[in-house]
Amino acid sequence: MDSARHRAYTGVPNERILENFVRLAASGTQVVTRVPLIPGHNDDEPNVAATADFVRSAGGKTVSLLPYNAAAGARYAWIGQAYPLDGLTPQSPETLARLAELVRARGLAARTGF
Repeated sequence: MDSARHRAYTGVPNERILENFVRLAASGTQVVTRVPLIPGHNDDEPNVAATADFVRSAGGKTVSLLPYNAAAGARYAWIGQAYPLDGLTPQSPETLARLAELVRARGLAARTGF
């Protein structure tokens, strides 16, 4: 949710993404927000809480928290690239449950897993 943090990890700010989300939610379309959780990058409680607050304020109803999937690293190897997230491990079921509860405490439905 932090634009500077988003820019640091992706190279671009997130304002346009957030504006587009608000427009889509305002259109009456049912939006399910899927949040890939990257350990040490966006899976901390303050960020998940801020994401849920934003989704709720835009009229969203559901947040799906997607645990980190280390299988992506294999794809990098296939194309001869170094995987920048090598060594990360998926969140534990307990961590996912705690983050889902943060989402639910903000009045939204929370899903975990793929």
